[in-house]
Formats: sequence, structure tokens, C-alpha cells
Amino acid sequence: MTSRFYRLPSLHALATFEATARHANLKGAADELNVTPGAVSRQIKALEEEIGVTLFARTSSGLVPIPEGSALHSVLSDLFKQAAETVDAIRTDQGQSQVTLACTHAFAKFWLMPRMGDFWRRHPDICLNHYISDDSREFRRNEVDLRVRYGAGPWQQETAELLFGDIVYPVAAPRLLDQYPHEAATSTVLAAFDMRGTLSRRLRADRSRSSVRARSSFV
Repeated sequence: MTSRFYRLPSLHALATFEATARHANLKGAADELNVTPGAVSRQIKALEEEIGVTLFARTSSGLVPIPEGSALHSVLSDLFKQAAETVDAIRTDQGQSQVTLACTHAFAKFWLMPRMGDFWRRHPDICLNHYISDDSREFRRNEVDLRVRYGAGPWQQETAELLFGDIVYPVAAPRLLDQYPHEAATSTVLAAFDMRGTLSRRLRADRSRSSVRARSSFV
């Protein structure tokens, strides 16, 4: 039996590891790769078993690569980036247009991905690349052509166009409402969102209201 020229694990497992190390959690990698967190976990476990090294330390804040994992991720990140750039150059030479879109995980999962099949059928000459993250700071302007983000806009050095609005409501478990009926009717437990930035950083207390309706926009 002829052995492989390069003694490498599965490229799929290596790509899964690279995405997991970059996101520092299984869910981020799963959303990017369009698989379940369980599938990501199995790929990581199989890779660790094949090379005989535990690559991540599990902490309360997420997955942290151990030194061996950090070394592997550094190499893979550079290699995958070079490979992607080479493939993009080849596609361009063949006359295929390249468009790179950055968006959040929610937008990709609930709006973009369900429409991709129809887009490809209509525009087979366009190769649409994705950068998916809930942190817009991960996207450098020279890396993306378009990005979809929460906010009212405008942003400096960017042209923003409203796509559609969004309405966010607070919810509670029925058992909690039954247990605290008075508090639920008279107290404010959640504040209005200032949607001009990342949601998790913009939650503010508003003790003057007992109900909340928050509006946001994708631009």
C-alpha cells in the first residue's frame, strides 16, 4: 500500500480545528462551517486522538489552545489564507467575479444561507465569499466588499443603506411569571437596546418603563 506523500491528518479536521481556535468556541466554528457544535467536537476529538495531543484547554470563557495547539493554529491560519488567496486569483483569471460579504451569525443562518441556492442558480458567474462574526472589528475594510451589521448608521468612510428593520421583545419563562406576577406587571427587568453597536455591549437599564420594545436595523 502506497503511503501518502505528506503525513497529515484529515484536511477537514484541520480546517475545523483552525476555525475552532480562531473563534475560541465550538458554536462559532459550527456556525461558520454550517454544522452542529457536536460535529465540530467530534472532529476535534478525532484530530487529537490521531496526533496524540490534547490541543485545547477547556475553560469557563471558552476553548484556549495549549502551546502545541497555538503552534498548529498559527501554521494552519497562514496556510489556509495563502490557499484562499491563490484560489481567488485563479478564479479571477477564469473570469469569475469575487464578492466578499461580512455578516453576523444570525443574519447568515436565518437570512443569507436559505437564499444562497437561488443566488447561485441566478448568478453562477459570481463567487460569494463569507466572513461570519458577531464582532465587526474582526473585519478589515480591505478584506470585504460588503458587510451587514446592526445599527442606525452612518459609519465613517462607509456608505450605509437600510435593508430592513427588526423588533426585539423580552420574554420570560411562564413559571417565572406565575411566581412573580406583581413584579412582572410593575417592574422593569430589561432595558431598551441602543442598537447602534454590538447588542451585548449596549444593554442599559431603564427603570422608568415596565415594557420594552427595541428597534434595530441591518445596514
